[in-house]
Amino acid sequence: MKLETQLRTYFEEFDATLEPLEVEQVPRPQVPGHQPRTTRRPVPGWAVAVAAFVTLLIAIGGAGLLLNRDVDETTPVTEPPTTTVVTTTAPTTTTTASPESTTLAPETSLAPAVSQAPITWQRIEDTDATRFQDSPIEAITAGGPGFVAVGSQQGETAEGEWTTDAAVWVATNGEAWERIDSVALGAWADDARGELGMQSMSDVVTSGDRIVAVGSEGYAAAVWTSDDGYMWERVVDDDLPPGTSDSYMNAVAVYEGGFIAVGSHRSDAGIWLSPDGIDWIRVVDNDLLGDSDGNVQLRGVTAYESGLVAVGDKGFANPEGGESFDLVIAVSADGRDWERIAVVEELSGDQGLVLPPEMAGRNVSGNAVLASDDGLFVTAEVGVGDGALFSSDDGRSWQAEPMPAGAGQGVLTMWDDNLVTVGRYEAQNPSAVWVATGDMTEWLVAPVEDRAALLTAVPLGNRLMLGGVLVYSEDNGQGFGGTIWIGTWDE
Repeated sequence: MKLETQLRTYFEEFDATLEPLEVEQVPRPQVPGHQPRTTRRPVPGWAVAVAAFVTLLIAIGGAGLLLNRDVDETTPVTEPPTTTVVTTTAPTTTTTASPESTTLAPETSLAPAVSQAPITWQRIEDTDATRFQDSPIEAITAGGPGFVAVGSQQGETAEGEWTTDAAVWVATNGEAWERIDSVALGAWADDARGELGMQSMSDVVTSGDRIVAVGSEGYAAAVWTSDDGYMWERVVDDDLPPGTSDSYMNAVAVYEGGFIAVGSHRSDAGIWLSPDGIDWIRVVDNDLLGDSDGNVQLRGVTAYESGLVAVGDKGFANPEGGESFDLVIAVSADGRDWERIAVVEELSGDQGLVLPPEMAGRNVSGNAVLASDDGLFVTAEVGVGDGALFSSDDGRSWQAEPMPAGAGQGVLTMWDDNLVTVGRYEAQNPSAVWVATGDMTEWLVAPVEDRAALLTAVPLGNRLMLGGVLVYSEDNGQGFGGTIWIGTWDE
């Protein structure tokens, strides 16, 4: 089965018509440089992200933009009408200058003032046809020779069976990437340990010399480790059940006790702990168990001064069809005993998570969580295509922060003490990086690529590296591949 065929089976879950984001010119601050909520086989985060923005393009009449444009790595990327495209002389990059700002009004009370970020983007082109082809990039970490990226290799067997293999890339400076060929990234020889060609990496972190990647093999949660980024080993552990365990690891983080991974385990939130990335235990906590009404899934985790914070959602069957879900934020002092934060829909002073009136009654799903010197932050998807940002000083009392419509759908990082997330920009260009400034009442936006789903971001001094999925046209429909972008802040 072709990749585009598989993704189209997910498109029915997404039906949204989004208004173009309106931008207002404001003074530029001085700053430098996934998964279904069931126990079926997990859908990788990249597949959900691609499905969402492809559906967005179709909803706004942009299907021709997606399907009828061939990939030519020497051709400048088409941006919105206000964008100036510049092609460099270097054979391996395409540079896109930031567009000038337009003046339009914010959409909601949650939409602060927005201006154009002075960021110039460089796409790392796939000069080797096998380097990124059919291989979405899910996460990047600093480690190994410099940087390590993980994801999956999509394809078909000679018999026409759909397969995926875990995929790893390494680079010294973020620009020259090498695809790693390792037996540990492919299928187990023993079919009892999983299914042939059904591996996927969803996240990766580095602690010292130890690199740990997490994901799934078949229906089982899976972990891989490496000391250099080149040689990898698949972890075999009794608390990583094989075969039909219905488990998946979505995210991994480093904390004082070692490593923590989160995801799903049958209908419950999945939480695993390890002192070294090799020996793991699965945590069972009553506050994060699913029940007859819904399933709990975690998609992000981070350590902060008081312990750990994990985010995700609890899904419920909708009597009218489809699925509804609530935001899940949980905190723990040690990773073993967890407390679910209550949601308060109306603005009040009650302890818990306060949802503003604009979000009342809407599906809210946590995607990413970040700990910084300015506190804790969580991004969430609201409905389909909208994002939200929540902050906390202590991990227990949370509030919504002003955010432009379309921003905050996933990915959180700090770039020179400024909060960075991703989302859509305009109807013609649903891929952008968003930078919060000051008290987060003002935001900067930098459109990237109208055919890319952005899944990870890593600061590089005054530069920012992005990874994700590039969607392009091919003879028989849509093609998909990994993509790397590097943005430079223009002083």
